[in-house]
Amino acid sequence: MTLGRKISIGFVACVLILLGVAFLSFKNSKKFIASNNMVDHTNQVLSEFEQILISTLDAEAGTRGFIITGDTKFLEDFSDSKSEGVEHLDKVRELTKDNPDQQKNIEELDKEIKMRFDNLNMNIDFRKRNFEEGRESIASGEGKKIEDRIRKIVEKAEGVEKALLLERKQTSNDNASNFNVVSAILFIIIILILVVVYVIVTTNLRALKRAEDETAGKNWLLTGSAELNEKIKGDQSIEELAGNTISFLCTYLKAIIGVVYLFNDKEKSLFLSGQYAFSSPEDIKEKFALNEGLIGQAAREHKQISVTDINEEHIRITSSFLNAKPKNILVTPFLFEGKTVGVIEIGRLTDFNETEIEFINVSLASIAISIKMAQQTQEREKRAAELIIANKELAFQNDEKEKRANELVIINRELARQAGELQTQQEELKQMNEELEEQAQNLKQQQEELQLSNEELE
Repeated sequence: MTLGRKISIGFVACVLILLGVAFLSFKNSKKFIASNNMVDHTNQVLSEFEQILISTLDAEAGTRGFIITGDTKFLEDFSDSKSEGVEHLDKVRELTKDNPDQQKNIEELDKEIKMRFDNLNMNIDFRKRNFEEGRESIASGEGKKIEDRIRKIVEKAEGVEKALLLERKQTSNDNASNFNVVSAILFIIIILILVVVYVIVTTNLRALKRAEDETAGKNWLLTGSAELNEKIKGDQSIEELAGNTISFLCTYLKAIIGVVYLFNDKEKSLFLSGQYAFSSPEDIKEKFALNEGLIGQAAREHKQISVTDINEEHIRITSSFLNAKPKNILVTPFLFEGKTVGVIEIGRLTDFNETEIEFINVSLASIAISIKMAQQTQEREKRAAELIIANKELAFQNDEKEKRANELVIINRELARQAGELQTQQEELKQMNEELEEQAQNLKQQQEELQLSNEELE
């Protein structure tokens, strides 16, 4: 066999192998991308169901706020939540149009949501007529029953999607695994045939490996976001939200220490609200003013600050970590409508990579919304408590006024009785004076008669 023939055969073999590699790479890449797209699709559906539930809760909060305070601004929240609920329902209906089971769940959900908003509209109408009617309508529990049914339907629908998510993740992992196996075999064959083919395949594999790493990072980020939302959803106090948030972030990011400071608009300062892995209260500062240290600087500038190679001066002047010496500190403010809600500070022994920083930045919006909602709920509860106290004080004052009115009635009656007795006494004195005057007249007459008799005797 001549050298030219060998070269031709080798060339043809290389071409066939390259074609095979190209075909298999394209096929597996397509399957891999398709499976990842399905995972993203499922996560989007789960998010839409969650937003539907949140919109009903926001609508209920707006209704309750109006019923308690009578402030029509709460009705704007109700209207916005109603529009958002319908919008998210239409989106999830479109996303699941190829799933009959989910379409059935959505139809049930659509019916219950309409009933829920009709119920809330009825409560608002009752409140516009009379506060007591509005309160009794809420207290009847009909709205809660509908909300519970909505929650169950959402949970059932999410259960279907979560099952699909597990299946699609497994398919994605299987595709990635199969692809790696096929690529490795072809890689070995190419090495045996031609170094050039080996270089080409190696380059291709590296590109795919980068895509796999990016997908893994994206899955890690989405999983973290979903788990964080689970941690911060529900009826929690501000302190519980702050503690759960920093605990989850430090655990998920493998950080050794962390704190959450929330901004107090009245005092224009940030106060410690949550912490993770501090050994004693002396290790942490309770309050930061704007521009004070890293915390205050990040809050004022609305910018993330990263500090590496921590030394004693940094710890002593700009950081709340007095005794701990992490390698990297990340100070990140979280905002709501462009205003600082708080600052998260996380320290660990290794550097933060781009995916981890992206995860922190993506999580800030959810954290800010949850904290702001908790603060608004706390403020509404405070206002409601103040209204109750004011009503009790008003009732007490009314009782006092009624008591004083009764006392005045009794006093007036007593004065009237005494005036009657005085009038009687005056009449008796008048009569006695008349009798005395008559007696004086008689006595005077008798004296005149006696004097006349004496004169006659003389």
